[in-house]
Amino acid sequence: MRTLICVAGVAALLVGAPAALAHQGNPHYRSAVRQVTPAVPGLQLSVLNYDDRLSLHNTSGKAITVMDYQGRPYVRALGDGTVQVNTHSQAYYLNVDRYGQVTVPKGLGTAPKWKVVGRDGRYDWHDHRIHWMSQSDPPGLKNKDQRQKIDDWVVPIKVDGRKGAIKGSLTEMKEFVANAFTMFDGTQHLTTQTMLTFADDGNTACGKSTCHNPMVFGGDLKPKMMIVGLWYVDTFVRTPDGWKFKERVEELLYNTTVEKVRT
Repeated sequence: MRTLICVAGVAALLVGAPAALAHQGNPHYRSAVRQVTPAVPGLQLSVLNYDDRLSLHNTSGKAITVMDYQGRPYVRALGDGTVQVNTHSQAYYLNVDRYGQVTVPKGLGTAPKWKVVGRDGRYDWHDHRIHWMSQSDPPGLKNKDQRQKIDDWVVPIKVDGRKGAIKGSLTEMKEFVANAFTMFDGTQHLTTQTMLTFADDGNTACGKSTCHNPMVFGGDLKPKMMIVGLWYVDTFVRTPDGWKFKERVEELLYNTTVEKVRT
């Protein structure tokens, strides 16, 4: 294990490779994997960056094939760790832009043309099926003061040729998050140094940083201030496109209140 301490800005540069910034998730939404069928020990799937990308890690020893929007093979993670992408799939081109506003080359063959993109069983890709495809609000939002499920989504897969699916849901968070902070007159969110620990294989890293978060209540609310301290425990993965953020877990250190605040 190799450990490195750096300021948060440097850590951000580490995971902010140009290719990784080609897409930005929408913080007003949350997309999440709910179920994978069939259940495969050693197959992990999750959503990265709010609603931006699906992340796959296959150590099952089985061949996992992700199907594209036309039901054709798109990504293939073989049992030996080799990961391939089909460059004859329209998704290979459409996924470059969050809203699919690209020109797909003409004359793509019907037979897959596989390009090796990894040897460690890991791959993540932008998938239009897991996010809201319009820049306007989804229709039918009834109460923006509450988080609301927008839709359920399905990404078809095959496991050693057997049909399966990645199933998840998309939730709208915009007004819920905004209104949750109307009770505060002011807040601060201070993060400090980040300690990075690299795995021996050089393909994963764990980052740990502290957060100090004072929040002053407005009006006559009691108590007058709440102060929260916590650890941010982050996981990063190396991809063919550079280091990318995979997961953040919060570990509470303290949560206290103050009755009087001098302003």
